[in-house]
Amino acid sequence: MADLALIPPDISMALAHDGLRFALASAPVLIDSATGNDVRRALIADYYAHVLAGLEVHHHGEEELLFPLLIERFPEERAKVDLGTAQHHAVVSYLTAAEAAVADWNARGDDESMSLLSALADLEEVLAVHLDYEQAEIVPVEARLSLEDRGAYLTRTREHHMARLDPMAEFFFSLYRGQPLLWEAVGEESFREMIAHVRTGRTKAGEPDPRGGTGASKQDLKPQ
Repeated sequence: MADLALIPPDISMALAHDGLRFALASAPVLIDSATGNDVRRALIADYYAHVLAGLEVHHHGEEELLFPLLIERFPEERAKVDLGTAQHHAVVSYLTAAEAAVADWNARGDDESMSLLSALADLEEVLAVHLDYEQAEIVPVEARLSLEDRGAYLTRTREHHMARLDPMAEFFFSLYRGQPLLWEAVGEESFREMIAHVRTGRTKAGEPDPRGGTGASKQDLKPQ
């Protein structure tokens, strides 16, 4: 894992985070595109089921491997890491609700579309706060790890993910699979606009969101 250890943490973290942002930002378009189409609904439900399963494993790996290492090496940063852990725990109920909503939508059809959209929007709102926080506060601490520590951490992370191969393999596959689904649903121009928003937007509270509405955040997840 020595070569991977050379990849800056801000880049490696953004790869997973931007995939999650993209998946959740795409939900209104993808779910609408499956209206009246059982086959497409099953495909998109499978996509979101794997994205959500991968998010759960990703957070578990950070709590088991990354966060304790950061506290051990940089005890003065414990408060930052503890807040990251608290945000993980706050996300759990929204993640569980989203997983249930995906299953209900897949089983019952269009009547559950609004419930699923609501559950995914709630998850997106709380998760965006956490992802922004990790990239602003946790990643700079991780960047201070030695190459030896980072290589060992990445090796353990690989083992952690391999032990959960199915959800993680499908998670990373789904991060790419969502793009052709969205392209098909909205066309090239809108697709490129949404991709640009995900890469640069990280929409702040009150700012316009190209999908409609404004960015928002759960106040209890914000650092004080």
